[in-house]
Amino acid sequence: MSAATNIEFTSFPIESGTVIRAWDFEKIEGRQECFVEGIVIEIREHSYLIHVIKDTAHPAGARLQIEAPKPGKIMFDFDNRIELVKPSELA
Repeated sequence: MSAATNIEFTSFPIESGTVIRAWDFEKIEGRQECFVEGIVIEIREHSYLIHVIKDTAHPAGARLQIEAPKPGKIMFDFDNRIELVKPSELA
């Protein structure tokens, strides 16, 4: 994992209505991918509130909304934890 001081901050604008993928854990070969995809419905000081469309870690409907910390706002952050998703790529 990267130290929080070395995080590549998003180079794309995130605003209400943006579709993003927020990783729960850093991608590691051999480990199940764990992320949510959804629509940003609110931008808070340190996080994004996301309406969840796809959740790889929990059964469908278990997490309807989540709060995803903004890059650099959690202790064990990693590069590209927040990614843009094309709406056509959503499940």
